[in-house]
Amino acid sequence: MSFEGEAELEELEDLEGRGASRVRDVSTLARRSTLNFLGGGAFGLFTFLWLVVVTRGWGANRAGTLLEAVAFFTIATSLVVLGSEESIVRAVSRELAAGTVRALGRTLVAALVPVGIFAVLASAFMWVIAPDVAHLFGSGSDASNLERYIRMFTLALPFTSLYYAILAATRGLGAMVPTVAIERVGRTSAQAAGAALVISTGGGVTAMALAWEMPFVIGLGFAAWALYALMRKTKAQFPNAPESPPLLQVTREFWRFSSYRGLAAIFQTASLWVDTLIVGALVSASATAIYTTSSRTIKLGSLILLAIIQAMAPQLSDLLSRGQRARAEHVYRVSTWWLMTVTWPVYATMAVFAPLLLHIFGHGFSTGSEVVVTMAAAMLLSTAMGPVDMVLLMGGKSGWNLINTMTSLTANITLNFLLIPQFGIEGAAIAWAVAVALNNILPYIEVRVMLHITPFAAPGLVPALSALVSYGVIGVAARIVLGPTIGALALALALGSGLYFLLLRRFGTRLEFGSLRPGRLAVARQEASRRPAESH
Repeated sequence: MSFEGEAELEELEDLEGRGASRVRDVSTLARRSTLNFLGGGAFGLFTFLWLVVVTRGWGANRAGTLLEAVAFFTIATSLVVLGSEESIVRAVSRELAAGTVRALGRTLVAALVPVGIFAVLASAFMWVIAPDVAHLFGSGSDASNLERYIRMFTLALPFTSLYYAILAATRGLGAMVPTVAIERVGRTSAQAAGAALVISTGGGVTAMALAWEMPFVIGLGFAAWALYALMRKTKAQFPNAPESPPLLQVTREFWRFSSYRGLAAIFQTASLWVDTLIVGALVSASATAIYTTSSRTIKLGSLILLAIIQAMAPQLSDLLSRGQRARAEHVYRVSTWWLMTVTWPVYATMAVFAPLLLHIFGHGFSTGSEVVVTMAAAMLLSTAMGPVDMVLLMGGKSGWNLINTMTSLTANITLNFLLIPQFGIEGAAIAWAVAVALNNILPYIEVRVMLHITPFAAPGLVPALSALVSYGVIGVAARIVLGPTIGALALALALGSGLYFLLLRRFGTRLEFGSLRPGRLAVARQEASRRPAESH
């Protein structure tokens, strides 16, 4: 064979390999994301149902106190987990990629033992300061109930921290089923059912607190069992794996990365929930309920983002650890296109029909419609950037992630205190939107400069423009003609969904939905092998 013939053959094999690799990457993403999408749908449904049950059953004031306690509990949980979730996913997936599975046990010890010890200490401290926190964010009977909630919730913190950390380990091992079954379906459905039972039987603060926290405790047992089974299966697949490094070395390496991520996770969670606490402190428990239900409604769409993040994190860590940046960028771009395809219609519809949707929670809640519109605009920007934070983290840049979240939280808190006294809950929404923008734009710049990766490509315009026309323009037209009514919403959804499907069918072939089809890998190899011959 001539030199030119050998070169052409090498080029053919390279093209075929790259094409097949990309299809494998996208197919893996699709397989994991599909299950997580279904779980995310269940999570959103049961979370929304819990909100409806609590607000309609207890009214704005009592529900507002409970929601303040949930905000405090969520921030506290992020504190005691110490950022170990993403760190565990990254560490476990990297060990799998390298075949060093004997290090898995020591990695989990290095992660879980400090988390458990710190959670116990933090729980004791928060029990002591509960009265001061309650009087800071409430007054009178509201403060008394808030104190009881906080003390009940702190008892569950050690269980909750280990629950999330262990589920992260199962995702690092490539399994999405435990997270979907235990967290997304089991825990949330149990909380919704528990709230309904408490309200229907006339239960009070203690009963509602138990209904919220016990699913975490029970879920911890199921999560531990799932991790044990996965560890046994994984070790059996690598019988000749090399010896594990010393525990001290594993611990040092793990927490060198996780220490930055731990602080960043606290700031990130606080940025999502601190506005709820500030509204309660500066306005009232009723305003807290209206603001939180409005914001939680729009944030339900972020569950799709979480589904993508949890599906792609081990894959990105694997690709970036092996220097496969082009493939990692492709996974990032496709995940962003899919994310926009699902979420932009949701956010556009929520923004147009906000008063109608909020009426579900009861009388007076539709006053939060401006909150929904402001937050929907912020989430359109966030989803257009895709899971950019996760790309930064899996690229090993946890320090930059910490800087971003600190900046975002500082802006959020500052603007809350400046805007809430003048604009009420709409001021809190503006502060949150600015924080979201910062928490996406800053990591985008860093990922672009340091990792040379970007989510932006021409196919991303397809879901964006299609959603804005199909659900934004048509929705506004339907509302102008029929008003914010159920009939207008039904008409807008029927016409908009039909047009959206046609536009995606006509222009969406480059979004790679075909990767879900069986046998797609073989087709890609055939297409790749034909390209050099056709161009020649």
